Amino acid sequence: MIVGYEPVTLKEGLFGKFFRALNPTRIIKQKQEDFIRDRKILMSRADQMASKFSGLDLKVDLLNTEQLIALLYNSYNPDITEAIKLRDVSSIDVEL
Repeated sequence: MIVGYEPVTLKEGLFGKFFRALNPTRIIKQKQEDFIRDRKILMSRADQMASKFSGLDLKVDLLNTEQLIALLYNSYNPDITEAIKLRDVSSIDVEL
């Protein structure tokens, strides 16, 4: 499952753009604060979903960028994925 988040942004007018140009360091600091706030909200949502899936005995993993790219690439290019030999499922030992 992919947990999405679209932060709410307000359009700024002419004066906002003017004041932003006068103080670029404040803008950088504000963007960092916004990123930290948005990341906390996103991680909170992901934790909520993980706890709900864990209640169903499903394993949840948080993917990094490389893992997400590989997952999506393999999902949209199944013909390449089929060429990869997979291990025989019957040879896998599972302890219960």
